[in-house]
Amino acid sequence: MFHNHFVCAVSAKPYPILRFKGNKIIPALLFFCAFLLLVVRQTYAQDATPPTVTQTSPAGNEAGVGVNRAITATFSELMNANTITMATFSVTDGVASVAGTLSYLDTTVTFTPSNDLPYSTRYTATITTGVTDLAGNALSSNYTWSFTTSIASPEGLQAYYTFDEGNGTVVNDSSGNGNNGTITGATWTTGKSGGGLSFDGNNDSVTVPRMNNDEVSVCAWFYKNANDTTRHDAIFSGLRASLNTQLREGFELRFPASAPDRIEFVLVTQDGSGNKSTRIAQGDLVHSVGNWYHVAGTYNKTSGEQKLYVNGGLVHTLLHGAGNTIVPLTLYSDMRIGYSRVNNGYFRGAVDEVRLYSRALTNQEILDLFNSPTVSTTSPAENEAGVAVNSAITATFSEPMDANTITTATFTPTDGVTPVTGTVSYTGTTATFMPSGNLSYATNYTATITTGATDLSGDALTSAYTWSFTTGAAPPQGLLAYYTFNEGSGTVINDSSGNGNTGAINEAAWTTGRSAGGLSFDGLNDYVYLGNPLSLQPGAVSVSAWFKTTDSNGIIIRKRSYGYGLDVWNSGRISFWIYNSAATLFRASSLLAYHDNLWHHAVGVYDGSTVRLYIDGAQVASAPAGTIFYGAGGIAIGRDGDSSGSYYSGLIDGVSIYNRALSNQGVSDLFHNPGLFDTIPPVVSSTSPARDATGVALNSAITVTFNEAMNASTINTSTFTVSNGVSDIEGTVSYRGETATFTPSSNLTYATSYTARITGGVRDAGGNALTGNYSWSFIAGAPDTTAPAVNSTRPVSTATTVAVNSAITVIFSEVMDAATINASTFTVRNESTSSEISGTVSYSGVIATFTPSSSLAYATPYTATITTGARDAAGNAMAANYAWSFTAVSAQEEMIPDWTNVVYSPFHLVPPTTVTNPVQKGSDVTEYPADMVADTFLFYENNTWYMFNETLGSGHNGDLAVSLSSDGLHWTYQQIVLNEPFHLSYPQVFKFGGTYYMIPETSAVNEMRLYRATNFPSAWTREATLLSGSAFVDSSIFRHNGKWWIFTGNATISNCYLYYSDNLTSGWIQHPMSPIVTGDSNKTRPAGRAFVYDNNRIIRTAQNGEFVRVFEVDTLTTTQYAEHEIPESPILNKSGSGWNATGMHHFDPWWTGNHWLCSVDGRSGDFHSWSAGIYLSPHPSSPDGIINSPIDADVTIDKGDSVLFSGTGSDLGGNLPLSYRWKFSADSGIPDSLQKDPGLTQFNIAGTFTVTLTITDAVGIYDPTPAVRTISVLDTTH
Repeated sequence: MFHNHFVCAVSAKPYPILRFKGNKIIPALLFFCAFLLLVVRQTYAQDATPPTVTQTSPAGNEAGVGVNRAITATFSELMNANTITMATFSVTDGVASVAGTLSYLDTTVTFTPSNDLPYSTRYTATITTGVTDLAGNALSSNYTWSFTTSIASPEGLQAYYTFDEGNGTVVNDSSGNGNNGTITGATWTTGKSGGGLSFDGNNDSVTVPRMNNDEVSVCAWFYKNANDTTRHDAIFSGLRASLNTQLREGFELRFPASAPDRIEFVLVTQDGSGNKSTRIAQGDLVHSVGNWYHVAGTYNKTSGEQKLYVNGGLVHTLLHGAGNTIVPLTLYSDMRIGYSRVNNGYFRGAVDEVRLYSRALTNQEILDLFNSPTVSTTSPAENEAGVAVNSAITATFSEPMDANTITTATFTPTDGVTPVTGTVSYTGTTATFMPSGNLSYATNYTATITTGATDLSGDALTSAYTWSFTTGAAPPQGLLAYYTFNEGSGTVINDSSGNGNTGAINEAAWTTGRSAGGLSFDGLNDYVYLGNPLSLQPGAVSVSAWFKTTDSNGIIIRKRSYGYGLDVWNSGRISFWIYNSAATLFRASSLLAYHDNLWHHAVGVYDGSTVRLYIDGAQVASAPAGTIFYGAGGIAIGRDGDSSGSYYSGLIDGVSIYNRALSNQGVSDLFHNPGLFDTIPPVVSSTSPARDATGVALNSAITVTFNEAMNASTINTSTFTVSNGVSDIEGTVSYRGETATFTPSSNLTYATSYTARITGGVRDAGGNALTGNYSWSFIAGAPDTTAPAVNSTRPVSTATTVAVNSAITVIFSEVMDAATINASTFTVRNESTSSEISGTVSYSGVIATFTPSSSLAYATPYTATITTGARDAAGNAMAANYAWSFTAVSAQEEMIPDWTNVVYSPFHLVPPTTVTNPVQKGSDVTEYPADMVADTFLFYENNTWYMFNETLGSGHNGDLAVSLSSDGLHWTYQQIVLNEPFHLSYPQVFKFGGTYYMIPETSAVNEMRLYRATNFPSAWTREATLLSGSAFVDSSIFRHNGKWWIFTGNATISNCYLYYSDNLTSGWIQHPMSPIVTGDSNKTRPAGRAFVYDNNRIIRTAQNGEFVRVFEVDTLTTTQYAEHEIPESPILNKSGSGWNATGMHHFDPWWTGNHWLCSVDGRSGDFHSWSAGIYLSPHPSSPDGIINSPIDADVTIDKGDSVLFSGTGSDLGGNLPLSYRWKFSADSGIPDSLQKDPGLTQFNIAGTFTVTLTITDAVGIYDPTPAVRTISVLDTTH
């Protein structure tokens, strides 16, 4: 600052400040300079801090840099300009230095190249330690950064809109000509390549500058959502239309209203005398809606040729007079994307990659634009948050690429300042960047694929592809040690928790782990020693590890002596244990063995009084425990501490140790997010009273249920408050399970509005805070004195074939006090042994669930009881104990899968967040080059997931294969398990009476065959021919009411048939109402497993190659059949891009115990491009509103919320069960059909609707006066 002030003072004087005569001027100037140097040195004499470079332009690793751009660097302070020279600031292309000039102003140095830089070249700029600040301090080290210049703009490219900005109201012109556009209404979306713009067909458009040329090429990708039969709608318009042909101007790419599946290129030209000609080149699209198309229109003035191209191919050529030029647009000052001024027509759909040239492109150039590779998916995804710091970064292309062009020069991640160092590999169509070390926590990264990446034909990406993601937060409080095993070499494993608890490797070998790297132990002398740090001896402890072994005994990790341990023991079972000071062992051990050479996740938790064991995210065992005691021994991974024994044989990855007891959700997070800590904030899943409820009982407690276990110490009267609009009311706060309860000190006031609030101060067990405050309001009414009741149960009373792995579920008539729903008030008794069975009780919303600790006994009667100790939120107890009985299925009659007792439906599908679809592709098949996998069926047993599917490749008819998974998300191909000399597909696998069966499609031999496993899952033999004489297509078998049933299609896909039998292997009879569907190919061909859930709700599916529809069977007897399509149908549909762009045609769900996991398939192109994916259908933790029987209140909810409709009872004689059915008004958006009890129904349309309850018994109408109530759906969400 002194330097700047000094100069200003000298230069601002209006008169000379130095006067010298004759030869005195030289000594005087020398004196003045010496004086100035003395002042400067004195001013900076105390500065000993070296300067730094704070910013550069271009930024480090920036791609697409303009070739005429200057290179600048900004320092942290003023520099000595004399030290900034071509010797200390250089720019090189790796071979030669770039010539140029330097200038310095304030704190910024600018290097201006003498000539434009070459295109597509990587440069490195260096500032050496020769530069110093004014005090003489040099840079502490040389500062270097690199950047890559843009590819050369194609000749004549006037504007190029990639639509990759993702936000804002400006679309940038990537041609470098500055023809940026302004968005009106259109919204950002996924485009054909990267981002795109979505136009709503009403008033959306992009305004771009008017660009007039003698010749033109206009190109774009588009995806139309709907046709417009009333107005022309344009992709790109620079046209003035008029009935007077001599007033017409410009050109336009559009769809005519009279033929909306036709693309038109309208062009107006003129000769030298001004005589105008209008021509319209046309191309018919078979289905313009629902597919991505590339379209281009060109005009060559020399030849007069006007051409229209679709998907790279020439479809129409018209001639104008040779030498004619395009009539320039003068009436309008701009051109538009997505809008035609002809009759105010707006395009409805997505547009991407719009280009405008001032010349006519050749046929080959148009084809190259169409064939240019694109990035179809990335991992992490665009804007993904919470990314694991040890993640690899991948990009999957739309086609095979030239591996030689996929390098660290063309695949470059950066944190915005510094490029990430690492290595790049390429396999199939996927490029992988593996960072050299972990990424930084809580940091935003941007990855770039440059235009240097080309496909096998040499076609480059049309523009650099960039995407951003953010890594997760630093490890949570309580993490003592975390070992990723990602070092890959050396004899030390680092502690990623930051606590310095490193380990020393003894003999164990580096290998591929569950996530990135891992260690292999030989079972003889391999281990990792962690020493005996006090920090790893907590009072409460959780130990987590991924393991893969075939050994029946061995220690995964052990603190010795006494202490804690996680091991494989007793023939492959897993256990977690602690010792007390008396050397008493407290152990929680799995019932099942896990030495199956598959990856499994084990977590042991000790909370001071209990040890719990989790396998693959689910608790499998628990036991009471004493106080943990630690001896003098050390801790080791792979053996018994510092004792030479119990060596482990197998692989280990992802070991972590906590000084707290992890919650169920925390364990689940570790399992589902390898390498990630629990950084996901909790959310409120339900409240009681519900939002905007009226008539709330004056003696009600107020409850809020979270989606995971919370830190109870953060839930108190400061973070959970209730206000009457004037002040907070007094009360007490308690917390149990996942539910917090506010109990007012006195009754609420009648007709008063209350607002309950949960603040962001509440935290989950991992320390994550609620994102913002959560509040809701309700109005108090009369006191609640009504005793709660049991509305329905699963299994139902007197059920005789209950699956032995069933949970027992109760649905109450109202919200209960969660603290009163426990193992004392919800019991299950084995009537054969006259003893209660062990299990865990959970409660959410109005649903209580008893999960037995082990499977029920075959053919055994049980009695479940809810006692009067169960109370509602107002404190009212059950009027009497509620008991019901059921009998487990016999081993001979056991059907797997059996979801009769699952209440929740599997139709609200979402892709998983921890894996990217597809999970299996044709390229995974190892026996031969396969084009596709399809028709995926799941089976789960003994902690292993199996996926059976069709494989198809050149020279092969179609075989059946299997893949395995430990979590249902990450799959490994195994082998082909069945092939025949004819086509096989659709391998539905099930188990009955202890035998594994498969019914594949064998229509090629006009038979329906049954196969039996001789060595599951890899060997099968033909067991029986069920039906013959016709081409039975995609047969789907299920069991209901003691009979077997099969839905099947025919060769022409015109009919759906129904057969039934008392025996699996013989005696099949066609149903008298079969075919049950005729003439509609959208409803006839089965699309996956038919199944029964929620007691008697039968589901069948259908597909047409593009989407999957679902139908619920209303009536099924040997003489009658009726069905209706469910409101959610279709549940799967083609996406328009990516792995399922052109179709989805299969759906196979499997209940995991807390959600549905569903295998699906999708195709990216033609019918030989199928691959397998996984979707999830999580069940809602509770309904947002409840309507019980009898209907006693109206309901107000937000749009998108669901309502539980339920009811149960018997007739006046107490003998015949009643059927409760609900009918919705047509304007609700829910089909005019009857819904069985109970059910969750989602309302997605705002408005006021009615619901009617009809009660019937086995004879007929029981209640002749149906009850009618109102559902108000607000146009809000929460």
